[in-house]
Amino acid sequence: MCEEFAAVLRGWPVREIERDVLTPVGRMDAMRKRLAAVRAATAAIRPALVHFYEALDQGQKVRFAGMS
Repeated sequence: MCEEFAAVLRGWPVREIERDVLTPVGRMDAMRKRLAAVRAATAAIRPALVHFYEALDQGQKVRFAGMS
């Protein structure tokens, strides 16, 4: 029974990838979901980053801007 379960689990990621990514529509949908996740993450950290940046003095802001 454990061997059957392990075999199913080994095949699961492949089946999901094939279902979601191997078609052009699936690839576009996957990319759309990734971009939405990046947008949400950026929105979540933006207030903290703005607060951090505002706490810097002018010299620190110049060095910070040079890091990007």
